[in-house]
Amino acid sequence: MGAGSPHNKFTKMRKKLLFKILPTVVLVFSLLLNFFLLSKNLGKKYIDSGVYIRDVIDGDTLVTETGSRIRLLRGDAPEIQFCMGKEAKDRLYELTVGKRVILKDQSGDNFGRILALAYVGDDLINEILIREGLLRYEGGSSSEKERLQTAADIARKNKSGIYSSKCRQTENLDNPKCVIKGNIDKSSGKKTYHFPGCSGYENKVVVEKDIGESWFCSEKEAKAAGFEKSQNCYNKTFKQN
Repeated sequence: MGAGSPHNKFTKMRKKLLFKILPTVVLVFSLLLNFFLLSKNLGKKYIDSGVYIRDVIDGDTLVTETGSRIRLLRGDAPEIQFCMGKEAKDRLYELTVGKRVILKDQSGDNFGRILALAYVGDDLINEILIREGLLRYEGGSSSEKERLQTAADIARKNKSGIYSSKCRQTENLDNPKCVIKGNIDKSSGKKTYHFPGCSGYENKVVVEKDIGESWFCSEKEAKAAGFEKSQNCYNKTFKQN
């Protein structure tokens, strides 16, 4: 074909068009690439900077600036009205409110909360509260299992927080005349009471006030609080001294 053939003219036009649109294609690709990298970096920065905590519900639940609730993984704080409940809440507030918290090992629960290990800087909040006896260690798997178990062992050894004689009692320090021990089964929630003469009363039955266990002065009082006589008491009846 000659230089002026239709085929050659079409090839020239295609090359001219390609040279015209190529800079635009390169520009668009560059913009898209920069946007992707920027978004990735912003996302990483947000994750690294954590979530801002504006309040706490109790000793194991945080509230973020958006209203989301975060429950500390592998720890259970006493209810506010129980022994060390207020202390646990106050300590969690001190450690986290107004700060950014990094969350790890995240999952969800049936109440719509985030379960997580919570860090402020290098400090693991779960560990601090467990070590101070303000969280009852629940066990279970986590990336910090050994660290949390060690913290729980330290709390028990030092008799800190819920393991102190204020919360964990074999004798009624507040009213020695009231000697009936009200116990709550941790797995079933069943409430039973024991009195002197019941099997295991002296050396096995402990009143753990951080989970709502209590002392009573009479069987009538214990029953009114929802406790029933333990099978370890057989057919015995409590005799008031």
